[in-house]
Amino acid sequence: MARDMPGGASTSRYIADLIGTLSLSETLPFTVTEQIARLESSLAELKVNTRCLGFIIDGDMAVDWKTYFDANHDGTRSGTFEFMSDKLRESLYLPRTYVQSTVDDLASFYYVGQWAAVFNPSHQSDMLEELRNHVAGPLPSRSFATSRIINLSPKTPSHRQDYGLFLQCCQPILKEWYDSIVSLDRRFVEVTDELTAHFDGKIDSNTYQSLFLSFSYHGVADFAQILGRNGASLASYDKLDS
Repeated sequence: MARDMPGGASTSRYIADLIGTLSLSETLPFTVTEQIARLESSLAELKVNTRCLGFIIDGDMAVDWKTYFDANHDGTRSGTFEFMSDKLRESLYLPRTYVQSTVDDLASFYYVGQWAAVFNPSHQSDMLEELRNHVAGPLPSRSFATSRIINLSPKTPSHRQDYGLFLQCCQPILKEWYDSIVSLDRRFVEVTDELTAHFDGKIDSNTYQSLFLSFSYHGVADFAQILGRNGASLASYDKLDS
């Protein structure tokens, strides 16, 4: 039987409690508060303070939380094609509605990072140029490039000769980051399917919003921890390149 969202309970605690009643509770034991704490801890280890300066861009791509989950999704807010998630790119050619999720946004963040690593101008070679063409190409080509990148060896001299020192130093971060997003996407699908069944076929917008926030903070916290674990790899680039 479907249950209504309790009054005033549109928080991460509600979604965590609800997930706790499902069979996936052991694989999804997180709330927004818990993930914020994990993120803050990782940022402190990276010596990032609590002050943030930056620019907010692409305001035309912003969505209204109040209407997003009930709106018609026609792909007009999908973003830059080369940086879109695999599922989002596939959805453009499928005759059905696809609700862009926070995991799609996390995947876009990864593909921007992958692009920056591959197109870094510090190295030029035929092999790297071919890889760049694959990264900028259609979905099967980008998937091929991603597989090639995450399977590079950080210590193999021939890989350094073919793809350059910078990409080789980025490989440990890119591999862990990609694996994290794949895992998060799988869990997002699993819990969304269970919640859909729990609510008799349709998740209400408040629950969806809490679910999105839980996964988004989880993904960003994962990335911060990956940077912390692999910071030495990037630091080695400065030493080896000097």
